[in-house]
Amino acid sequence: MRSSEIFDEYVWLVDTIRRAGRITFGDISRSWEYSRLGNGSPLPRSTFNRHRSAVQEIFGINIECDRSNGNVYYISNEHNLDSMRNWMVSSLAVNNMIIESRSIHDRILFEPIPFAGNTLRTVIEAMRENALIELTYRGYGQPERNYLIEPYCIRLFNQRWYILGHFDDKLRLFSFDRILAISKSNRFFTLPDDFDCDAYFNEYFGMMTDSRVKLERIVIRAHGQERYYLRDLPLHNTQKEINSTDSTTDFELYLRPTADFLAVIFSRVGRIEIVSPIHLKEDLLGWCQVMISRLCDES
Repeated sequence: MRSSEIFDEYVWLVDTIRRAGRITFGDISRSWEYSRLGNGSPLPRSTFNRHRSAVQEIFGINIECDRSNGNVYYISNEHNLDSMRNWMVSSLAVNNMIIESRSIHDRILFEPIPFAGNTLRTVIEAMRENALIELTYRGYGQPERNYLIEPYCIRLFNQRWYILGHFDDKLRLFSFDRILAISKSNRFFTLPDDFDCDAYFNEYFGMMTDSRVKLERIVIRAHGQERYYLRDLPLHNTQKEINSTDSTTDFELYLRPTADFLAVIFSRVGRIEIVSPIHLKEDLLGWCQVMISRLCDES
């Protein structure tokens, strides 16, 4: 059997147990039998045990058996898995489902993500070895420039890959799609012990970072249906519902309100408004006035 097929089986096993929560080996075997991987045959216990061990080694996912409650299997450390493992397993599980549903592939649509295979591979290898990266970069409206950076972390956000690099005693983000050339150097660096990728981005809405923007308590008001969208898909991990009426709901957030955050609020004008602080209301009012002025000029 090819290694890619075995890998699919690992992902299938993790996804089956995750979706069930708790499941007996008999039910796992029957699910396997009716899947494309089983091809009408039940799952051998020996194969299950081998896959269970491999899943722990490859993904760091622990499949345990609760013998006191009907010998059901469950993932004991699901809530402790980091974002990368969760993303990887979820993405691979979706891929398996799509493969099993070839007959309706033209009815399943995805958002396009620019291919970043070679760049991503180079960056990950450099991060693993703590090697500096040489890259040629052209920002929007800027000339080409060469950089020698220390790759601190990478992040996928809104269908774009970014690398957070350290150079000239400062941190800067580079979008993969603006990188013209990249290579791993033979020079090395030491990642600071106190650097935390999640913590670095936690005070921001997205990829725009600016320490000069003050961390603030922001209250937004959602009208009508928008209330439900924000409850299901919070704008930020600090979002908390603080007040509600028959037609509106107020949420508070703690973040640095960079322009990308204001742009999201602006894109939902009439459905979301900023209650406080006042200076953000005034900033958005200025954006609205510019838009109205341009519309009037065009007419």
